[in-house]
Amino acid sequence: MEILSAPVAGISGLITLLATGDIDAAAGVQKGVTESFVDGTAFNRASSAAVAELGILGASGQLAIGVMGTPVNKFVRAGTLSHGVGNYMGSVTNLSNVIYGTSEENNIVKEGYKAVSEAITGNEKAGELTFNLVDLGLGLAVASTQVPKSGSAVIKSGPNPLKLEAHIEKTMITDAAGWVIANDIYQLGSTLVNTVKSALNNNDEECQK
Repeated sequence: MEILSAPVAGISGLITLLATGDIDAAAGVQKGVTESFVDGTAFNRASSAAVAELGILGASGQLAIGVMGTPVNKFVRAGTLSHGVGNYMGSVTNLSNVIYGTSEENNIVKEGYKAVSEAITGNEKAGELTFNLVDLGLGLAVASTQVPKSGSAVIKSGPNPLKLEAHIEKTMITDAAGWVIANDIYQLGSTLVNTVKSALNNNDEECQK
């Protein structure tokens, strides 16, 4: 990432200079951008933004499936729609966190899973894992739905045209499930890694007592 620091910092400084006419401000922006590349801040912000944008794409796919996915089982559609609402709100908030440096959480559906899990088991992490597993299961259920598509063709060979009827199985709206599943796989992997890290940290603390 450091190899990109010079051109990005230069362009940022030039834009600031053209916008403000202030050489000192442009120099400050250029210095700040360079430092953010050197200490890894730029990479962290870029990767966090990419994850948030993936979440927005996945959630948008869920909302589309929930609203327009007529061939999909109605219970799967309802679950996908509710998860989509929570995921969209959460992902937009995550992107806002990257832009403004905040640390808010706004996935109301995931928070519901965590609250129920904490009330029952005393562990909210299990609720987050359950949410991600259900989310992935919904995406796979949608992806496996076959959408029928009919067509016909007329072959004119001789006095009696021959009409052929064709019926093929093709996934149409379920293509949106691809973004959903991609986001779910990342979120599930991230949750598992964080759960393992938390367990190891707790174990280390116990050993130090």
